[in-house]
Amino acid sequence: MDLSLCQSLETLYLCGNRITLQPNALHGLAQLKILKLEGFECKLLDLSQCPNLKSILMCNRITLIPNNFHGLAQLKIFNIKGCECKGLDLSSWHNLEITDLCGKPITLQSNVLNGLAQLKILKFKGCECKALDVLSCRNQEIIDLRGEGLSPFMHLHC
Repeated sequence: MDLSLCQSLETLYLCGNRITLQPNALHGLAQLKILKLEGFECKLLDLSQCPNLKSILMCNRITLIPNNFHGLAQLKIFNIKGCECKGLDLSSWHNLEITDLCGKPITLQSNVLNGLAQLKILKFKGCECKALDVLSCRNQEIIDLRGEGLSPFMHLHC
């Protein structure tokens, strides 16, 4: 599926196991604000051409490229479950308020939270992370860290 001609699209919700989304299917969707993808496989999805995204919800079998998230300065909600992402760094998303990451194929860089002063809700379940520094998250309301992917020697700096 190629959506690049839908340039004024603001909300995209795709759900179902018969959908095939190409890695560059979202190129040209500069007006896209809400993205919800569920229940289908997509490898190496590139979101770098969607600078106005405010909310991302992705579930199951989607492989993300970690460095394609740069430039998503408007992002407020980032929720991924069961998707693969290695070396995820959220630190360039200064408006991020809610992050809920769940799944073993998600690995986080130790500086993943640097500069996230607006972050209120932080949930990591089953993600791999060796150190986590929440000092810059001054508005923190909820911290929920669970799972065997978190190092037993993880340093949590509050």
